[in-house]
Amino acid sequence: MIKIQDIADGIREGNLRALAKAITLIESRNLDHSVAATTLLDELLPDTGRSIRIGISRRAGRSAAWLARPARRCWSARRPVTM
Repeated sequence: MIKIQDIADGIREGNLRALAKAITLIESRNLDHSVAATTLLDELLPDTGRSIRIGISRRAGRSAAWLARPARRCWSARRPVTM
């Protein structure tokens, strides 16, 4: 069983293992993990200030960085952005 609250608390405390678990959960293709990842992100979103959540999809073998870098430049002109 995935303990969402434990992972969220660990991320808030700066625990790298909790962050690694969250990343694995978010990147997983397992449907149960997808639901848990959404719950985790919903749990953490209020702690992020004025951040927004975006999703970047890509075809297999293509890095998401090809879109993330120009997007970061565009958005950071309007407000601070971190990735």
